Amino acid sequence: LYLARMSQLLEDTKELFSSLQLRAISHDWIEETWSVNFSDKVALPIEALEGLQSYEAWQCALEICHRWTQSNDSEEEETLGNFWTILVDCGVTHKQLLPVVAALQDLQPESAEDYIRAVRVSELYLTILQIQGSHAFKIFHPMIFQRCVDMLKCLEEIPSKTEQAEAQQRPRRGRRPKRRHASEDSSCVMDASESHSVANLSSQSETDKHAIKEVMKYLLKSLVSCLSKVSFQDKDVSRGYLIPILVKLLYVEPCQSTKYIDTPHSSLLVSTPIGGFAWCGLSALCASIHGDQTKFTSEVFNHLLPAVLMTNIDGGGALHPLKEPYTSVSDAAVSFISHCYKKFGDDMEKPFKTIIQHICVKTPDKADYRARLSKVVTDLLMFTSDQLFSFLIDWLYKLSRNTKVSYRVFALDVMSKLIECPPRDLTCPSDDEKKALEQRLLVKAILSRCSDKTASVRTNALSTLAKIGSSANKELLHLLRETISEQVSEETKENLFYPMLRRRAEDEKINVRKAAIQALEVIVRLHIDNMCHSDVQVLRMRCQDPALSVRKQALSSLTALTMDFPLCKLLHSYWLDGVLPMVMDMETSAQEKCASLLEEVILSNITPYDEELVDHEVFVWDLLNIVAGERGQELRRYVKHTCEIWAKQGKLTIRHIKSVITHAKSTANCRAAWMLLSEFVPHVTFMDFTYLEEAWQCAVVQSTQTDPNNDLLKGYILNVISCLASNLPQDLKLSVHGDLRKLLRSFTCSPAVITSSLQAIIKVSEVIPKQKKLLDPFFGEILKECETCLASLLKQERHFEDDAIIAYLFTTGEVAQLCPSQVLDHLCYVIQSLLLASGTKQEGLKEHSMLKLSQEQQLPDLELASIVRAHGFITLGKLCLQNEDVVKNCLLQMNQELEVTENEAIRNNIVLVFCDLIVRYSTKVDIYMPTVAACLKDDSALVRRQTLTLLTHLLQEDYIKWKGTLYFRFVSTLVDDDPELRKYAEFCFTHLLLARYPGMIFSHFTESIFHFNGYEKHRSYNHFHQSEKEKRLFQMKGFAFAGKRLKLYTIFLENLQDEQRLKLTNKLCHEVLGGLVDGAIPLDDEGIPVVKDTLFVLSSKEIKLKSLRKNLVDDLADEGDLIGAAVETARTKALSTIAKKNVIENVIPTVIAAKQLLEKARSPLLKDLMLFLQELMKDYKTEINDLLAADLQLAEEINFDLKKFEDEQQKMTVAASKTPLTTTPHARMVSPLLTPGALGSAVSNKEQKLSSLTPPKLSPRVKRSFQNISVVLTPLPNQGKVVTPVNTPVSKPISTPHVGGGFATPKTVNTLAKAAILASARRTGLPKATPNKAPLPIEYSSKKMMQDNNALTQDTPYFEDNTSVIDGGRLASTPQDLAQNITFHLSSLAPPSPIMVKLSDRDSKEFREASSPPLKRGKKMPSEATVILKEPQKLPKWNIKSKKS
Repeated sequence: LYLARMSQLLEDTKELFSSLQLRAISHDWIEETWSVNFSDKVALPIEALEGLQSYEAWQCALEICHRWTQSNDSEEEETLGNFWTILVDCGVTHKQLLPVVAALQDLQPESAEDYIRAVRVSELYLTILQIQGSHAFKIFHPMIFQRCVDMLKCLEEIPSKTEQAEAQQRPRRGRRPKRRHASEDSSCVMDASESHSVANLSSQSETDKHAIKEVMKYLLKSLVSCLSKVSFQDKDVSRGYLIPILVKLLYVEPCQSTKYIDTPHSSLLVSTPIGGFAWCGLSALCASIHGDQTKFTSEVFNHLLPAVLMTNIDGGGALHPLKEPYTSVSDAAVSFISHCYKKFGDDMEKPFKTIIQHICVKTPDKADYRARLSKVVTDLLMFTSDQLFSFLIDWLYKLSRNTKVSYRVFALDVMSKLIECPPRDLTCPSDDEKKALEQRLLVKAILSRCSDKTASVRTNALSTLAKIGSSANKELLHLLRETISEQVSEETKENLFYPMLRRRAEDEKINVRKAAIQALEVIVRLHIDNMCHSDVQVLRMRCQDPALSVRKQALSSLTALTMDFPLCKLLHSYWLDGVLPMVMDMETSAQEKCASLLEEVILSNITPYDEELVDHEVFVWDLLNIVAGERGQELRRYVKHTCEIWAKQGKLTIRHIKSVITHAKSTANCRAAWMLLSEFVPHVTFMDFTYLEEAWQCAVVQSTQTDPNNDLLKGYILNVISCLASNLPQDLKLSVHGDLRKLLRSFTCSPAVITSSLQAIIKVSEVIPKQKKLLDPFFGEILKECETCLASLLKQERHFEDDAIIAYLFTTGEVAQLCPSQVLDHLCYVIQSLLLASGTKQEGLKEHSMLKLSQEQQLPDLELASIVRAHGFITLGKLCLQNEDVVKNCLLQMNQELEVTENEAIRNNIVLVFCDLIVRYSTKVDIYMPTVAACLKDDSALVRRQTLTLLTHLLQEDYIKWKGTLYFRFVSTLVDDDPELRKYAEFCFTHLLLARYPGMIFSHFTESIFHFNGYEKHRSYNHFHQSEKEKRLFQMKGFAFAGKRLKLYTIFLENLQDEQRLKLTNKLCHEVLGGLVDGAIPLDDEGIPVVKDTLFVLSSKEIKLKSLRKNLVDDLADEGDLIGAAVETARTKALSTIAKKNVIENVIPTVIAAKQLLEKARSPLLKDLMLFLQELMKDYKTEINDLLAADLQLAEEINFDLKKFEDEQQKMTVAASKTPLTTTPHARMVSPLLTPGALGSAVSNKEQKLSSLTPPKLSPRVKRSFQNISVVLTPLPNQGKVVTPVNTPVSKPISTPHVGGGFATPKTVNTLAKAAILASARRTGLPKATPNKAPLPIEYSSKKMMQDNNALTQDTPYFEDNTSVIDGGRLASTPQDLAQNITFHLSSLAPPSPIMVKLSDRDSKEFREASSPPLKRGKKMPSEATVILKEPQKLPKWNIKSKKS
């Protein structure tokens, strides 16, 4: 049988190749084809072409060659080689066969049959390559093989059945949708013939396309078989051409790679998807038959990398969407890579490591792609050996410290997933491997990135930290606790992690703050037994964050903690203070979220009373008891608003009221239950009237207790009665009405009960027939009785307790507002006289009285408590609102009292009265507003805060204007001694008033310099009427207050727009420096500080345009805001042009003239001017040099002076680095980089909270010498070490001559030089600015100026882990070694480099709270004595009816 089969094969082979008539082909044509090495197309002669175009002949040849390949696989060695013998017998040589094959491949196809013939010829060639002996006859030719591979490109143009069905269902709108691969991938660059073939293919019918596709699969099968049998070890070009095309075929019909990787080529069927053939081909290329597996597999992995990354295969950076087929191909590629590593073992370690590294550094910088690919890297790392895993973990740690932001972010993403994986079991690991494999290293890397200089990295690190802390893995949580506890300063032994995390919660970036809050929540959970109050306080403060997302996150985090630990009393207080106010948030979504959480926390846990309540129910009533108590006055209005929201949503039901009534009957929760009932019943009309009457009699009528808690209970019951007045039974109405009349006339109630009683009696009287008309006479009787009792007190006929006097006064004020027609003028005079008589003994105001007393000419001396007098002024203010005739005398009296009284409650209430009266009597009260503004420097922080709040209200509503010194008085609170008040003042100024008056800073800036320095000689500025007391209170001139002045200037500059900065620079140069040149500002003791402050402002970094500052556009790009970066770039270009023109035309001429003047006068201000000129040269060196080209001598002089000045600075810096640190109070300080050694002490010093800004007292000698002593700190080249300031004089003290109080300045100074400069400026264009180097820190040249401001500017200490201090001064963001061993291409990966980050650049500018801090009272006072305002919203409106009306 075998012999017969072989005999038949031999005969068929002879017959076929004899019929092809290859010998008839012209010898010259064959030689010509070989001479061009198949690179050019040489057409077959027409006579030969007609005999070779038979499809059946080539199909038969293909079948015979397949039989020869099968014979090769099954027969003995001696039977091999007969195929080539037969060809020789037939007169056919490979030199004849190969040109014919190439020519038939190159024929332009016109029909489907032409395509199929060309594919079959290519398949024939690949089959002949598999016949034993083809290598000896050199059948393989790279150009012919390339033509065979090119046939496969047509597969990308033939849609699958699935794509056809989707195209039919897709509605046609306008243009035809672009093809996926032809348009998006741009598969490869085709020449003219290839494009012609594709065009002809697209014109074929769907049936023909399907037939061509089926034939293509046979070609693919032959290609896979060829790759399995023929070695491509020396065929680098062909292999490099084949792999990209196979990778592109993966997208044609995607499939799982693992299903076809090890499939034998003989098992591949026509039904096999094209992606399956491609995977088999790629797998075959990695086989050992081709030689060095590591080399070939690396090449395959390299071409698979874009598929894994889902980027364009042909490069260009285009991203594929995260959908099919790209995700399927990506998953299949990862499976293929993993399979190769597991299959070939250690031989694949190098390419496997390389592909992982390339994925890490080439991942698209988008969150979705990073999340997906970080999971891919994590899965691949799980297959690695322990040694390779150790190496890659260490490499990832270094990558997390790379200079490129995207590298650090992706490294953190991978670490966050790795740390969740179970630890690996090592088999005798080395010390280095064990250290690297520990999860501790990953945790430390994540913690160190929490202080990264880039916001996106900080956000990612903090989010990862929060994710770790939320893990259910107890070992991981224990590791996190240990690692955090190890973050300790070497010098101070204080933990650095917790302060760092709190600073991150106040970061300037919104996403960082949000992630920090999540991390804080986790940290509080981990240390709930030793919870730090500061951490929870930060969560509470972030509930008032300016960013909505941060507020929502703080709301959720604080609520989650409170719900998870319901028995923690500390959390109760912070939750109430932080969460409840958000129900009145400006954003509707925040209100809704807060109301929803409050429903979950409070409303859902209101159940009938039971002595054995669960923890959450006990927790809810504990919260409600706090709200219903004394300290809950501010919180109750939030509960009221919440109940209104619940009522609109239909959440309040009768069931809730019944449950609350059961608690009202108990003793523990009685007050809280009545508080809830007073808020529920306005929306759900239901009540147990029997119990209501019982509670009314017991708690109000029969009660004789006067403690505040009982008064609150009475107020809640009275509120319930007011709301249910129309529903009360008739007998209960009459009973309550009578009891209320008796209660009001008894004058024994507290102010809170009096207010509720008046509201209740009005409501009840409205529902009782004829009682409403009798209400006014009743109020008149009460007022008359109050007047009688107060008059008898004034005449000393009767003696009353303080509580009784307060009741009379408060009732008078409340009734006067409800019934103005019953108020008599004499009542106002009586109260005035009481206040005047009681204050005469101490304050001596009797002689200033303008009262007309009818009964006596001289007031008696009364002894009234301060709390009584505080209530008296509030009552007097209420009466003034009803009677305009007494306003003038009352205002004079209150103004005098405000100036001399020592009681803070009285001052507070008088300020409140003034600010209320100005709304109605603006003309009369306006003259007293300077006295009110003077209270911004009151000794009491409470009064200062109240005054600040009231003035903010009035300025927002335009009731008062920025007239006179009000602006300067207001901004002085920005440097108040109280840190909390400073934050609150900055919130009011920058967030409330600056939005209302955007130009107020610019319009007052120049005058601020004159005013704060007390300079009154200028012809335009600082001409205000001020008393000596006001000058003393708000004094800021002199060296002692320089720190405060500079802090104010800095705040002003930070809140200016770029356009305003340009105008301000021009204005300061013209009016101050120009005034100095013109002699308007003399160089005397008063003028020098003005010029010094001006030069500080001009040389400060804050006055530079924000758009021109370093890394602004880069930061936007790093955050992913490409549109914002483009807009900022265009804006920067425009502003840069304007700024250059301003410097050339306005700034430089004035600066040069001032320089010559100061040199002539030998003034110490020359140093400050040189600092300013130095900054100008850094930013506009090219423009200035072009400008000075008109006067070369002047240019040489300026360059020489600057060089000399810089040399002096350098010498002083070197001397300072060699001299021990001195603690002189006037040493000038800057912020160089801190060394690791100095880090601990710096952290501890910065964390100290200073309570006062009072400057130290300086001796006259020090005050005289401070102007001549200065140190300029300049970082040394290539060093990041600390430069220590030292008290070294620049030169000997220079005596400043004084002639007539100042320098005699000739008016003709610099006129010629100035004219030449201006002429040059007109001729000179604006050349392109050269790149600027980072400017040196500019300091105020008065030594200790900024040092006095430590309490105002507390830098953020730098956080680093124990591994962050490496190699002499490198900070935590600096990698110890470079990331190496990425070996695809030298240009494919930018090597990591050290991050040289200044500490000041990263953490010096902390987020300033834009929220109102909690009120801190210095001395506890009764709540009735002082009127405490809410935060700035709207002024309360009183029910006022004019007496005349």
